[in-house]
Amino acid sequence: MVAAFFAVALGAGAPAMLTIAIFAYFSNLCACTTNYSTGPVVIYFGLGYVSPQQWFAKGFLISLFHLVIWFGTGLIWWRMLGWW
Repeated sequence: MVAAFFAVALGAGAPAMLTIAIFAYFSNLCACTTNYSTGPVVIYFGLGYVSPQQWFAKGFLISLFHLVIWFGTGLIWWRMLGWW
């Protein structure tokens, strides 16, 4: 799906480096938002260290933190790098 979305974004005139960075960074959000997303999660969630309610609540807050960083300081940094 990334290739299709990347082709559409480039066709619409989006900067290539910025588009690649956004797709790469957003792919990391799944690791914190769901209880079945990555390998180490099986240990924390499967053994009962964290309940589903705690996992989703904390995952949502962490994803908001990521978005603030990426769209706050990230956009400024990407602009300084000349990505857009």
